[in-house]
Amino acid sequence: MNKYSTIHTTSNNIVNNECLVWIAEVGKWPVRNILEGGYARDLNWHVKQIFHRAFKTVQQRPTADERAQGLVCILDFEGLKLEELTYLPSALFLFSFIENVIGVINKFVGDLIILNASYLAEAIMRFLRPVLGGIFERTVIYGTNKAVWLPKLRRLISANNLPE
Repeated sequence: MNKYSTIHTTSNNIVNNECLVWIAEVGKWPVRNILEGGYARDLNWHVKQIFHRAFKTVQQRPTADERAQGLVCILDFEGLKLEELTYLPSALFLFSFIENVIGVINKFVGDLIILNASYLAEAIMRFLRPVLGGIFERTVIYGTNKAVWLPKLRRLISANNLPE
């Protein structure tokens, strides 16, 4: 899981009120394989470590407790297979995890951007939005057409804060 649990963050040298950006390539995570192998506890630990490392970047900022300071979380679903979304233990793991971290996310994350979402993922997020509220009301979902979402993303976030 270590090779999948990277989270890209922008430099802590934030100037001109630029936002701090977290990017997690969750579409590459083999959640189903991990759960089928009996490693749910390890997966939970690794995901918590990702959040721990990400929130350390928030604490290093001058105004760490203010959501309004422009913290943006980008979840890239590129490569996510339908089997991951339709496997019941994966879905239950996801819902359980969201339930455990939603308060912290609502406090620190200003905006959530989902990239490369399949139609099913978009439908699930649209269903969850009114139920979960908070961050899900500040979520923008883009499909798999990079030519559509990349220009919009570049208008929201400076090129300095986006990887290639």
